[in-house]
Amino acid sequence: MFFKNTAVIKVDRMSEDTAMICTMKMELLIVGTFGFVAAIMRFLVYVWLGDRSTSSFPWATFTVNTVGCFLIGILGTLVEKQIPNYRLLYLAGSVGFLGTFTTFSAFGFETLHLLRNQEIGLAVANIAANIIIGLSAVFLGRWLTLLY
Repeated sequence: MFFKNTAVIKVDRMSEDTAMICTMKMELLIVGTFGFVAAIMRFLVYVWLGDRSTSSFPWATFTVNTVGCFLIGILGTLVEKQIPNYRLLYLAGSVGFLGTFTTFSAFGFETLHLLRNQEIGLAVANIAANIIIGLSAVFLGRWLTLLY
């Protein structure tokens, strides 16, 4: 009797471990898939805006960061409301898509490039625009989501 119960416990633990591994594989697939889509979208934004810009201001990074801030405002609010499957939505949207689509490192690199080229006004405008408009976009996304 004692051994029978022990065997059942071991099987249950193996099932939990197997379930955890399957869940992690699914989450990795979700993050990777949404990251892949975001990388392509970001590339398209860079190509599209790069072909149209007549300024050295980094419009593509500014655009993806602003859109990303707006979307994280929406997503963060939805997760706060604890909609069904919010963990998967968070992983897909925030970690996978927005984690790939937006970037602080490109913002920093492009700002440094402006400073090194003595374009101080554009560097300050880039910093201010990304911070002020980015935070405003998060607020707007949250506010619009709470309305509906």
